[in-house]
Amino acid sequence: MATGLRLASLGIAALILILVGYFTQALPQLGENWLPQSFWEGMIAFMPLMILGWFVPLARWCRSRWLFGLAGLALAPTVALNVLFLTGEVPDWLGAALALFLPVALLWSYDAQAWRLTRRWTAGRDASQEPGSRRGDRFQPIARALALVGLALSLYIISFRGFWAQPWSGGSFSAEPAHWIWLLDELLLLIWAKLGWLHLLRRGASLGGGLRLGANVFSGGQVFSGGQAFSGRKRRALNSGLVALLIVLPVVLILWTGLVGELPIVASWMVNVLLALLAIGLIRDGLALGLRPYFWFGMALLVVEILTRTFEYDAGLTLKALVFALCGLAVLAAGVWFERQYKARLVAA
Repeated sequence: MATGLRLASLGIAALILILVGYFTQALPQLGENWLPQSFWEGMIAFMPLMILGWFVPLARWCRSRWLFGLAGLALAPTVALNVLFLTGEVPDWLGAALALFLPVALLWSYDAQAWRLTRRWTAGRDASQEPGSRRGDRFQPIARALALVGLALSLYIISFRGFWAQPWSGGSFSAEPAHWIWLLDELLLLIWAKLGWLHLLRRGASLGGGLRLGANVFSGGQVFSGGQAFSGRKRRALNSGLVALLIVLPVVLILWTGLVGELPIVASWMVNVLLALLAIGLIRDGLALGLRPYFWFGMALLVVEILTRTFEYDAGLTLKALVFALCGLAVLAAGVWFERQYKARLVAA
């Protein structure tokens, strides 16, 4: 009904109901070597593909940012849950790489023109003149905002020494073909993500969207005209090349740990450097473009990383108190300065 009428409200209701049924059916089966026994149970194994293939086009047809954002939010947990059903059937390192970074790669590679398989597009016409193109794409900023948040969470999860010091079980794949229904969905998503990144490479895309959290994401308006917010006219630190680096390096470290040997100190150190690089990139773009979400998300990420490492390593109480005080003063000073600049640019605009 939602597809036929193209109503965003029905689409959101349908997605919520489907997700409730999905988690209600799937969560109790974890750890029980469960396999779908019917067509409707088989839909559980392909829920991420169903979200991408049904609800994302429906959001485009309805021109609903809320439906698109909800579909993007649902992608990560469904992919992770499908990977959990593969526990014991595939190596742990493969499951960790898929669950943590496949949704990020899918979301960042979203491009409006990749979803417009028309003759005009394939013929190489000027895509910027078509509705829904990069210049006026209302969904790519949401997809990339979710990708940056997911990337930050994934890097934070694997930044702990315990993640790299734990034993990685499973060095081979299961011989039972029936269990590969869960892996088939992940393989199709990998192909989808690869095609999306190849499309970005072919287009020479550098960013074309960003972290627009809060009301600005769903309103489609710029923060202010003078700041060139999300206009693509200013070169940004967080472009597709840097995001690809932040995805590929942790995946390589995970694969190296599973296939070659453990690198708990080196891997943890490198991931923390990548996490700091992401936070600095967010802060830099927030300052350059005058965007609150970039700046405050980057500041929060950097402070959380510093505090986490302080508590993870055996630091004394004096050092912890000093770190707390310095972080608080730094956030306060930077926040006051940024808000003054932000308001001044709003008035000037």
